[in-house]
Formats: sequence, structure tokens, C-alpha cells
Amino acid sequence: SRLGTSVSGAGDLNGDGRDDLILGAPITTKLNAYAGSAYAVFGSDGLSPGRTIDLYNMGADAIELNSNGAQSYAERVGHSVSGAGDVNGDGFNDLLIGTPNYCYLVYGAANLSQINPLKLLFPFYNPGAGVVLTNPQGSGNFSILSYTVKVSGAGDFNRDGYDDIILGANGEAYVIFGAPSLGSNDIFNAANLNGSNGFRLTGMAEYRSDYTKTVASAGDLNGDGYDDLIVGSPGDSAAYVIFGTDKPFPASLDIRNLTSLPAP
Repeated sequence: SRLGTSVSGAGDLNGDGRDDLILGAPITTKLNAYAGSAYAVFGSDGLSPGRTIDLYNMGADAIELNSNGAQSYAERVGHSVSGAGDVNGDGFNDLLIGTPNYCYLVYGAANLSQINPLKLLFPFYNPGAGVVLTNPQGSGNFSILSYTVKVSGAGDFNRDGYDDIILGANGEAYVIFGAPSLGSNDIFNAANLNGSNGFRLTGMAEYRSDYTKTVASAGDLNGDGYDDLIVGSPGDSAAYVIFGTDKPFPASLDIRNLTSLPAP
């Protein structure tokens, strides 16, 4: 199953006062070959030292997140996972799950066990329970050369009170600002990034087809009250820091020209 290929703290997904975890297992075969799964493991007083949680018989300790199996081979759900912070501002932390074809943003809730989309069925059966993030062309592949999309929470990059997210692909990255509602009909197409709802970072050298841009929140590096971002670009043998700001962004930015970025 390759459980542990990706792991992340998830914050408090279900509002019980305890932080939770998200784990990726992209080679599980429950639905088809290499369909993959992700597991949200809930924090509790029962997580004592030395205890083992069997994710194939997990009970109330965790929830399994799968696709609907519509792709016949190698969907690889869980190749990249991350806590997303509270993207929609409802008081529950959210999850990001990357596959080679889509990214899924799954909203936290008080009773996650009753939300069908936590099986990651696509399209989502419960409107408002999550968002599928697609590429500018709308085909589902963020980059033809990209093996998978890397996902990360971005903190509150523009300090509007909603946590943001960043997605990395081969040669580009996408910053999507949090909001009470993202996209339309549970789909957010990155072609609709216009600077006010997020922006696209371009200009990074493409590398091997199995490498994508590594992306992460960097915290507040310069102490100005805005969370910052870091984007790794192995094709350039470089990493780029983008300082958070509430200044307007264009829809697309060439990361090689950092002087074109709005001043913090």
C-alpha cells in the first residue's frame, strides 16, 4: 500500500479540541490497481505510547478516503497529502489530497463519518463538503509531464482571515486564496485564477517527469504579519520565497522575476 508515502499534521478536522493526522497510501488496490487511499486519523486520549492503529480495521480512530474508482488504473490517491488550515472559515480545519490527475480539498466537519465525500467520491455527493481542483485547461492534469501534484496549506498568505493553499506541478505552481465558497458545483478550475482569488507561478524549469515542484508554507519569515511561501524547483537547482501581502496580484507571475511581485 506504501502507507506513509505522504504524511501531514491536519489540525483539528472535527472540532473535538484534538489535532488530527492525514496519511497517504497511494498503492492500495481496493478499487483497482494502484487506486490509492488516504486516511484521516483522529487525535484522542487513547493514543497512548506503543499503541498500534490498524487502518484496515480502524473503527472510530480514523476514516478512509478513496476515489470512486472511475479511473481504471493508477489513480494514486494519497501520493501527496497536507493539512490545509481552515480554508472556508467555518472553524474546522480542512484537508488537501493530491493525485496525478486532480487535487481534492475536503472540508472538516463535526461528524466526518456521515459525510459521503470523505470517501472522495467524484463528483462530490454532498454539495459544500469539498472541492475538486483542476488545471487551467480543465482536463484534470495539472501538467502533462507531471507525475503528481504536490499540495500544501499556505497559511494566510493575504491576511484576509481565510487560510490559503498552494499546489505544485512540473514547471508551475498555483496559489488559491481561501474563501467561504470556492469554485462552482464543487469544481475550482485554476484557469479562473485572476489575482483576487489566487495566482499562478510560472517560469520554473521543468525537470524529470516524475518530479513536481515542492511547495510549502514558510510561516512569517520577515515578521510583517503575513504568512510566506516557499517553492522548490529542482530543474533550476533553486528554491523561491514569495512574501505574503494583501497587495493585488496579476493572474500569472514569472517567478524568475521576483521584482515583479507586489511589495509586502
